[in-house]
Amino acid sequence: MSPGAVTTGAVTPVPPDGRVLVVGGSIAAATAARALRGRGHTGPVTLVSGERHPPYARPPLSKGVLTGTEEPGSAQLPDLADVELRLGVPAAGLDVAARRVTLADGTTLDWDGLVVATGARARTIPGAEAAGARTLRDLDDARELGALVRGARSVVVVGGGPLGMEVASVARDLGARVTLVSDVPPLRALMGDHVSRLLVAAAEAAGVTVVTEPVRELLARDGGGTTAVLASGHRVEGDAVLVAVGCRPNVEWLAGSGLDVGPGGLVVDEFLRAGPGVVAAGDVVAHPHPVGALRTPYWSNAVDQAMAAVDALVEAEPAPFRARPYFWTEQFGHSVKLVGALPDVGEPEEVASAAGTVLRWRGPDGVPTGVAAIDCPLSVPRLRRLLAAG
Repeated sequence: MSPGAVTTGAVTPVPPDGRVLVVGGSIAAATAARALRGRGHTGPVTLVSGERHPPYARPPLSKGVLTGTEEPGSAQLPDLADVELRLGVPAAGLDVAARRVTLADGTTLDWDGLVVATGARARTIPGAEAAGARTLRDLDDARELGALVRGARSVVVVGGGPLGMEVASVARDLGARVTLVSDVPPLRALMGDHVSRLLVAAAEAAGVTVVTEPVRELLARDGGGTTAVLASGHRVEGDAVLVAVGCRPNVEWLAGSGLDVGPGGLVVDEFLRAGPGVVAAGDVVAHPHPVGALRTPYWSNAVDQAMAAVDALVEAEPAPFRARPYFWTEQFGHSVKLVGALPDVGEPEEVASAAGTVLRWRGPDGVPTGVAAIDCPLSVPRLRRLLAAG
């Protein structure tokens, strides 16, 4: 941790009847609350979220909720039994020494154990809001963007990550003319060159125009819609424009707490501890990595971290958190599951499978580093076994 950061010191588990406060409305927050009860915690558990909605899953937002084929309530997570929900008022401050969280309305909540799971918000680009561009991060975003896309003749997506590509796929399925603009090759950072080329080719075959060029500015268009001005000066217009250029961790409320926070997130140790009695999980977390503390803002990682964070909160000798990278996406008629890490370059070997295409990559030492299942129903545990088996 950086100088001045709160250190965990001697670790005393939260007693079974202690008061635990979970701050956040994400899948990590809901998983942590459920895990506490699943581990026999009998004390009060309170979940605090600035959103008006009970915790929900975000993956459906870029799929069924966006298309309008699923009600927003379909994304809601199962009820949290024996958990007090305090919704609509976000956390505004944390006093670690006093073990107290202050909410935006001035209410204070004391705790014996604290789970920080405030997630992240959509990153955007200057002028996007004034130009009428949208982001997609929560239920309200999905409702509003969905209404726009379903009535749009042309859609521009700025950003070539999984979210941008999924929205481009939905917009194309709905009949819109779609242009996807990305300053780097779409999906390559996450999926490597081989798989990203497959999906970009599928997008282009579906009629999406893919442009690899930075956006210089966004401008409101007379009569509605938005114009994206590219670095070359070329202009792309859309009745609806989505900015999907990543996310920013929600750590501002932790300012002055003494915890190690910064633009990269809330820094934790290998047990997901951030300070005495404080653990963290999900998109807000910067976890130790050989190249520095890194965030891994994916659904599966949030779930795994939440369960490990609860272990660190209630157990005297928890195991260190070990990331098990897993990601999936559905776009342009293809389903892709990834386990492990796919290299930027290099061709994979094809693993024999009667169920579909399974690819495996090896590092310079011959040890498998990642597996991808394309249009293949193999389960995640099965893919993990393929990765481990080599």
